[in-house]
Amino acid sequence: MRLWGTASRKWREFRRAWWVALRITRLNLAARLEYRLDFASAVAMGIVWQSSVLVFAGVLLTRFPGIGGWDQGGVLLIAAIRLLSHGIETAIFSSLWWVGDQVQEGLIDVYLTRPVPVYRQVLLSRFPVNALGDLTGGMLLFGLALARLHLDWTPSERRTWRRRWPAGCSSRPPWGPCSRHCHCWS
Repeated sequence: MRLWGTASRKWREFRRAWWVALRITRLNLAARLEYRLDFASAVAMGIVWQSSVLVFAGVLLTRFPGIGGWDQGGVLLIAAIRLLSHGIETAIFSSLWWVGDQVQEGLIDVYLTRPVPVYRQVLLSRFPVNALGDLTGGMLLFGLALARLHLDWTPSERRTWRRRWPAGCSSRPPWGPCSRHCHCWS
């Protein structure tokens, strides 16, 4: 019975930590929205900066029909996944770049006096508005890549391949042969 009480307490602590993090993020966003032109220019700069990847991929794909066996949709999907992961990383961890400045300004000492862990306070100390532009550009490119690939993401199709592979080896899976499990496709 004690195990359930511990799990319940940990779940409450986890939910409370996320609630505090979301509230601090909301306050940081509201503070950045006070200067609307700065906010809009930072978002636009994130979109423009990340669209350079799209321009590069577009120029490359007009010259060559595919790269290393990947068609145009596949190359765009790789670039989109990279942009999305960069946007997520920027949104969450970009405040770590300013730790040195915070140490020099004495802000880490202020963080030590608060009842919230220091690492969480450092992560939530600033809201990176350019991450919104990075995420927007990544989502647009991801949508464009998925539209060009014509992938079927239905759950029934995934269940069908799970049933047939690797035990059955009745047909080739869409991701290619896997000699580790089955040698009938090689």
